[in-house]
Amino acid sequence: MQFANVLRKKRKELHLTQQQLADKLHVTRQTLSRWENNLSYPNLDTLVNLSEFLAVPLDILLKGDGNLMVNKISQDVRDKNKYKRYLLIVLGIIVLLFLWLSILGYGRAMQNEWIDRFNPFLRVQYGYAVLPNQVPEKRKRQLSLIAMVKINMLLLLKPRSELMRL
Repeated sequence: MQFANVLRKKRKELHLTQQQLADKLHVTRQTLSRWENNLSYPNLDTLVNLSEFLAVPLDILLKGDGNLMVNKISQDVRDKNKYKRYLLIVLGIIVLLFLWLSILGYGRAMQNEWIDRFNPFLRVQYGYAVLPNQVPEKRKRQLSLIAMVKINMLLLLKPRSELMRL
């Protein structure tokens, strides 16, 4: 016999209403009705109290013909463990990410070169640089400007008569 049928049969044998049995088990009448209609099942603590109150062994309540309740409870436990594992993995990833970003922020704030070396958000370029005065094109340009200034100075300093001869 299924759990719902055993529960209903034993309750009626004891001449109890759903409300009276629900009060003794500290649940609502609607909850007891769902149990009797096979819509839900009690948790294990309530199931033990129910077994004691109705004087029915747990084997009969759990293992009835359908064995539906045992399968449902075991599936719920497996699902709970699976979701718990997923939750722990996600929380672990979030904590590691927060820790990593905190270390990078600390390294940036304290100008810690050892930590900054592993910071992917900092762009570091290594290479050789030529001093600005020693760049060939710039040096030529500077020399030509200096020469033009000197020529202009000479032109300004020479009298006009000499300029006309040129």
